[in-house]
Amino acid sequence: MRKLLKIKVTTEDIIKGRRNSTDRCPIARAAKRVLKKVDGVMGDVIDFKFDTILQEDNMCILPIKAQRFIAHFDDDKKVKPFTFQVSVPVKFIR
Repeated sequence: MRKLLKIKVTTEDIIKGRRNSTDRCPIARAAKRVLKKVDGVMGDVIDFKFDTILQEDNMCILPIKAQRFIAHFDDDKKVKPFTFQVSVPVKFIR
């Protein structure tokens, strides 16, 4: 079972975030506030730490605007705080 969840990337996330870091980028920081077991943001997904093999129920696809944010942030371009929605397995919601 999945639920649509809003994730807010703040100015603090941007300031404290690290470029090219799967677990400390601004989106990973924001996701960790509302989700548990976040392993990191890899490409177009939020991936979760889980004991079983990688499967669709252990990740969620990022919307295009979040993917663009990551690309701009990693390229050292100016980014602003924003909010996005993502469909998340309920077992990972705090």
